[in-house]
Amino acid sequence: MQQAVGNLTAKSRAAGLEIFIATPMSAFDSRKYSENREKVIALVDAIRRKAPGAKIFCPALEIADSKKWDLSDEALEQDIAALERADLFILLYLSPLPPKPSSVLVEAGIALGKNIPSIYLINDRADLPYMLNNAESFSHSGQQITIVQDQSMDGLIASALTHLAEAQNVLL
Repeated sequence: MQQAVGNLTAKSRAAGLEIFIATPMSAFDSRKYSENREKVIALVDAIRRKAPGAKIFCPALEIADSKKWDLSDEALEQDIAALERADLFILLYLSPLPPKPSSVLVEAGIALGKNIPSIYLINDRADLPYMLNNAESFSHSGQQITIVQDQSMDGLIASALTHLAEAQNVLL
């Protein structure tokens, strides 16, 4: 992960780490959305304890009801602006998606295209789309991708915090 955070900008070194957290949202029904959102909140709470100065962008924090989506053009505009500022992209992708597609894959693609160091937190590598399955071997302009696979949310959070600590050391 040291290499993954090697691309952090001078801006981030001065202003604090900016993290974009992506997770499926609109693809889920209300029950699944609520379950997934609880896991996102646990991850964000842990990151905030470990890195209180980090700026976190994660729409799931603001959207408690699975029926309260922003208009798609507004959401895309907000996501692109947040990804422009991001020093680190975290994908929380805990289960295969239902037949309905998810914008989380667009966000991951934008992060790839912008060479944002990325951490994918997953339960099962087979749930990732084919092209992301071995993304850690992808090397474009020095971009690094770390895939963390664990069946427990506690294990995924612990790994995310380890990688975050490495990012913070680069910032010092």
